[in-house]
Amino acid sequence: MDRSGFFKNTSRSDENRKNRQHQVTELRKDRRGEQISKRRQVIEGTTDDGMAESGGLTNSVELIDTHQIKQIFLESDSNPDKVFSAVQSCRKILSKESPPQIDEAINMGLLPHLVHFLTLDGSPELQFESCWAITNIASGTPLQTKAVVEGGAVPHLMRLLSSTHAHVAEQAIWALGNVAGDSAMYRDFVIESGIIPLLVDMTASTTASITLHRHVAWTLSNLCRNTDPPTSIESLTKIIPSIRLRLCVDTTA
Repeated sequence: MDRSGFFKNTSRSDENRKNRQHQVTELRKDRRGEQISKRRQVIEGTTDDGMAESGGLTNSVELIDTHQIKQIFLESDSNPDKVFSAVQSCRKILSKESPPQIDEAINMGLLPHLVHFLTLDGSPELQFESCWAITNIASGTPLQTKAVVEGGAVPHLMRLLSSTHAHVAEQAIWALGNVAGDSAMYRDFVIESGIIPLLVDMTASTTASITLHRHVAWTLSNLCRNTDPPTSIESLTKIIPSIRLRLCVDTTA
């Protein structure tokens, strides 16, 4: 007995289901774009208060353009203050220009220098500014995020999660969250780099700040994004308990 008549528009139903899935995926992409934009705006908004709290830095640095920044980076005898001011100018250009001059910064070859500055443990404020600039580059288009990954920034950002300077570690979380949120491939790359246990350890202490919990929760959510392919079950079993703990954090303290 032919039962095909009992199933109404089977092929059309499959097609409609695929269309719905595609529409949901597109909506998620749109929302992700909005979230990335908001994330950059939050970074801009903390320029004064955030910087003062984390390192006592001021917002009075005189901006210079990318060509001048590159020249300072190339001068082997540049004094530390001059280099720091150049990095801070780079970060401000990437944070405040409309649109941000991300492609120009990449094309000018500034990214390798910023990645190098992440290795200078004796200069935590330089690490912080460099990490901030890289965060904004990674929040851009897929090609811009690709430049961050292929520029070798991820291993250095992973290492900074263990920094004894809280503001440096928190900025590294932001940068890695932007990388992970770009695509399933980069999400898995960040996971395979060992980010999950590091994030869990960072918030295990009862003294972990609300800000840290928020950064970790946002990055963990990005580790669950993208469905082609979805995050592995093995990774989810490690992420979900940590997210559940975040739900119990008192954010009014």
